Amino acid sequence: MSMHQIVGNTVIREESGNFVVQNIGNGVALNVRYRFTALDLVSSQRGDEPSYVLNVQSGQKVQMPEPVAAYCGSYDLIFQFESIEGKTYESVVTFSRQVLTNFEFRQIEVSR
Repeated sequence: MSMHQIVGNTVIREESGNFVVQNIGNGVALNVRYRFTALDLVSSQRGDEPSYVLNVQSGQKVQMPEPVAAYCGSYDLIFQFESIEGKTYESVVTFSRQVLTNFEFRQIEVSR
């Protein structure tokens, strides 16, 4: 699929014009934090302060308080969350003009 001259196979999920996050894992995602990091000069005017969704149950879709239209450049959307076992994970979703172009998932070490 191609949209805005960007090639990818998935577009951003939205509801009422806002981003939607869905937990595709087996368990609850606890203490979910996210931030947008600009990848181009056009997008760099926006801050990359973290925001919070709190907890997302397995399979649950949560509407984020972020309007899709405000992010029309290229971004990494970085989620950090904890499992019920206390492990910390990070998901990085890269998108350009509403087309998803990359996805990464990894366990990370966080000092407390």
